[in-house]
Amino acid sequence: MRDGSNDDNNLVLESAPETGQVRAIGGSATMCEIRKKLQTSVIAIVVPGLILCLFIYNRGVVGQQKVTRMESQLVGTWKLVGMRNENKVDVMGPHPMGMLVFDAAGNYTTQVMRSDLPKFVIPDRSKATPGESQAVIRGFMALFGTYTVSDPRTIKLHVIGSMLPNWDGADQKRSFVIRGDELELTNLANSSGDASVHAYWKRVSKQE
Repeated sequence: MRDGSNDDNNLVLESAPETGQVRAIGGSATMCEIRKKLQTSVIAIVVPGLILCLFIYNRGVVGQQKVTRMESQLVGTWKLVGMRNENKVDVMGPHPMGMLVFDAAGNYTTQVMRSDLPKFVIPDRSKATPGESQAVIRGFMALFGTYTVSDPRTIKLHVIGSMLPNWDGADQKRSFVIRGDELELTNLANSSGDASVHAYWKRVSKQE
């Protein structure tokens, strides 16, 4: 009997470590599964976030590249071809004259005028008649300042000086489209009272 009891005790003592080892192994396996699940969850969250960030960054880079390209295309000298309001009326007459210059440093200057302005009776502007002065005011416009391209279709003009003093120091926007050597500028804050004026320009080549 004693021998049998000792054998039983030996069996229990021997089996106890085995049971403990099984539990330890079982606990270790559970922790590995948790780690794997956590890693999977982190990857599932981080990877889409990184892809989104890269997408936004790439869009920003592409957008900036487009703006830079449009700025470079604007630089140069442009000759006025026509100016029409929303009613297709030539606001500076049928054959207007004008020049627009954008430089690479962000400065601009422009002048537009009717080609049929009457000459002063006395070639001295300080002695112009009211009618002569009114004709010039209505048939001539000039301004200069700085510019920036805010997006591929919009240019922001800062007016430093203008024939219309109310514009001095103000910021204005123009929508624009470049088609080869042709430029269309749309002004929604024009000085003639029209709702909008479209100015059509042609790039001046070195031969002209």
